[in-house]
Amino acid sequence: MKRTVSKLGLALALLLAVSLGLAARAAALEIRATAGDFKVVFTPLQDKFKVGERIDFQVRGNKDFFLYLFSVDAQRSKGYVLLPNKFQQNSYKANREYRVPEPNVEFFSRKPGLEKVIMIASTTKLNLDTAGYAKSGDFLSTAAADLETQVKALSLRPAQPGQQTLTQEFELVIAGPDRKPPAPAAQAGSGATAFVSTDRTKYKVGERIKITYGADKAGFVYLFQVDPQGKKSLLKKQAVNGQGFLQETGQADAPAGRHAVIAVYDETGDLDAGEMMSKGIRLFEEKPRPHAVYQLEIVD
Repeated sequence: MKRTVSKLGLALALLLAVSLGLAARAAALEIRATAGDFKVVFTPLQDKFKVGERIDFQVRGNKDFFLYLFSVDAQRSKGYVLLPNKFQQNSYKANREYRVPEPNVEFFSRKPGLEKVIMIASTTKLNLDTAGYAKSGDFLSTAAADLETQVKALSLRPAQPGQQTLTQEFELVIAGPDRKPPAPAAQAGSGATAFVSTDRTKYKVGERIKITYGADKAGFVYLFQVDPQGKKSLLKKQAVNGQGFLQETGQADAPAGRHAVIAVYDETGDLDAGEMMSKGIRLFEEKPRPHAVYQLEIVD
């Protein structure tokens, strides 16, 4: 039996993922979608998945239905068609519980963070036009914006007689190391690791920025922004419990150019933010602190 994989894209690239705070959200994630008397329950089999680990769902509907699954990698602006694929069917009988994907197909993620998944269930087969899609291994991919536009069209298009369609979006938690561990000097002192990322790497002025950050040890995380001219500002000082990550939402502001977000960990929360803003990374070298740096670009 041939075994193939789908390399899911991720919106985040964290330096380290720990037992993530949003895992509780995923553990409780049971998508109960309804459209009139048509109901579908779609559930991840675990509260979180590790990098490289098989990702499985279970699904059950009260009517015969077709299932479509998509993954969106916002960082790379790519969208992937997970289901249907050439190795398995996507039609399911009413009132039966199914495992998705089938044993000869594997979904997994190469990077930790949050994985955006879009589910469409329909009582009739949908016209999914993939003529312009590219092959990504044994699966199909296209620009994220094009994929999301088509998904909206599929869910909003006038229904065939008797057709009922459900659409749901949700995020999976993926835990595990992404890259080589940070250099020992950057993590000396407390034995902790800080991490930070944003939902994209490029923004227009005025657009929303979602920042994900945290540490794998209880203490405090300081969030700093560095603009293209080197000006530093403190965004947030936040207590962390070492058991998850946190999210903040901000806005992309001028000046345009390369910006950086820095997360600095301290066990006691007694760091001098003013000194850090004046000395920047040099301070980390003089007094090593666990920290992570994430680069992004803002354009006019």
